[in-house]
Amino acid sequence: KFGSVPQAYVIASDDITITADFQRWMIQNNPCVKEVKEIKGADHMPMFTKPDELCQCLLEIAKPYA
Repeated sequence: KFGSVPQAYVIASDDITITADFQRWMIQNNPCVKEVKEIKGADHMPMFTKPDELCQCLLEIAKPYA
């Protein structure tokens, strides 16, 4: 049942471990991703570098399912 659950992806724009370009490539090659958010200035650990922005993204993603 792969693909039966829609996925969301949050791009960390300043991640040097997994670059934003590679993150976009992964999104384009994964048909399950239905929603994409981007956090400008976030590195590989957005929960530490941009926690408020990450929380806002997660709330926006979750709102339609509540």
